[in-house]
Amino acid sequence: MKTLNLIVYRPGFVGNFTKLVLSLDPSTQPYGSFDNFCSFEPIDITARKSTYSFQSLQNPNNFWHNHHLTVLTDIEAFFHENNPYQILNFAVHPPEFYRDIEPLLERLNQQCKINFISIVASDAGIEQHVEEFKRRNGNSINDRIRMQEIECYHKFNSDYDPIRVSLDEFFSTDEAFINEYLRISTLLDVPLHIDHAIEFYHDWRLARDTDRIAAGNTPDQILGNLKAVIAKFYANAGIFQPEGIGAP
Repeated sequence: MKTLNLIVYRPGFVGNFTKLVLSLDPSTQPYGSFDNFCSFEPIDITARKSTYSFQSLQNPNNFWHNHHLTVLTDIEAFFHENNPYQILNFAVHPPEFYRDIEPLLERLNQQCKINFISIVASDAGIEQHVEEFKRRNGNSINDRIRMQEIECYHKFNSDYDPIRVSLDEFFSTDEAFINEYLRISTLLDVPLHIDHAIEFYHDWRLARDTDRIAAGNTPDQILGNLKAVIAKFYANAGIFQPEGIGAP
């Protein structure tokens, strides 16, 4: 029987990365626009890593939503009679889970095994880091929507008692990430590819740590970020910053 791994995550909680690192193996349904996808030709790890790559996001003028739009798939395609893939790792935000996925669960349970996964942060500092990341990338949301995300997130964790992925480990060391990758892959029975996973992890971390002035920030935020970039430039160059250029 096929397996559907449903990853429910709050914005900024690395759901996109998690679904992709678990979808490196050729037995999993791939993401992105592969020329041979409709004929379900095998897609090897090299092609997947190239398509999933976060390298374009190492350019500070690119934004995360652009990458997200290049790595989409369709749950219905997973159940096509000619689809040879055995595992689909699918990531969704909590409100969308209740709106779009939960109504399908009764039918899906008859077609595949479903694992429910939640990405959780135990360190308050990690949550602050995520909020800062969203602000700098133009993904800040208003308080009403944010509270809806949080309420649906807690409801999901209560309703489905999901397998928990530790966000803390993803922002720690290589060893911590690999241990978490091993644990989750084993629980989900997803084939392991440690060397490829750590390479892909480094690819993601470089993009995640890239400073960018995000579209959608307020003028004051953009100005503040610009001043910080200019100050960092002069500091790294060891040059005295002229008065009035990027000064607070």
